[in-house]
Amino acid sequence: MKEITSILFSLLFLASLPSTAQEQRWQLKPMVGMTLSSLVGDTAAPSENTPMAGWGCGAEAEYRLSDRWNLSLGALFTKRRAKSDVTVGYYDGQTFNITESRYSTVFNQIDIPLMAHLQLTKGLTAGIGLQPTLLLSARQNILKDGDFYVDADNAAYLSESVVMSYKNRKFLEKGTSTDIKGRCRMLGMDVPVGVAYSFDRVELGLRYSFGLFNAIHGCNVQSRCLMLSLGYRFGI
Repeated sequence: MKEITSILFSLLFLASLPSTAQEQRWQLKPMVGMTLSSLVGDTAAPSENTPMAGWGCGAEAEYRLSDRWNLSLGALFTKRRAKSDVTVGYYDGQTFNITESRYSTVFNQIDIPLMAHLQLTKGLTAGIGLQPTLLLSARQNILKDGDFYVDADNAAYLSESVVMSYKNRKFLEKGTSTDIKGRCRMLGMDVPVGVAYSFDRVELGLRYSFGLFNAIHGCNVQSRCLMLSLGYRFGI
């Protein structure tokens, strides 16, 4: 969070400088923001997926096509976090038992948004595009002590074969962390849509990205991410 605070102060300082870039055809926009992410779709066990906060930063280059249309290409780092509360029933030979457990899934990735932007009114734009993604790392963190169905590497509830086999049930303590990058999609594709408001060189943006493919192999869940960002424009 210290890094985000430093970037925010830098952007606010730059906003006080005289404006010379508004009429440039090419502009560069460094940006930083907060993310709210979740996983949606059919899961391998009865569960409730809820969003968690993360952060993102990067830059976009924008080309002014006309008075109302712009094109942009960017490279952003985003930390996406999602929480899952899972309920699974099992029969131990004598009684039917219910287990309730909680974990978070954390994705660190590079997003490359290519977007078209339409100016709606002075300072207000709306955009849509395509966003290839590259997964850098992925971890699963246990948020609550409990019984989990896991594979040999202690990864829980990542595929139907793990849960439906009812074989590898294990008690995991809060704080247990497992690297799950090998079980996740390395290259993905999002559709980003959003709005932004610019004042002088400063831009406040709100963007929602939804994944087109499963984020985890063997599990029908897709990533969703809402990002609130603050950017600053330079003429280039």
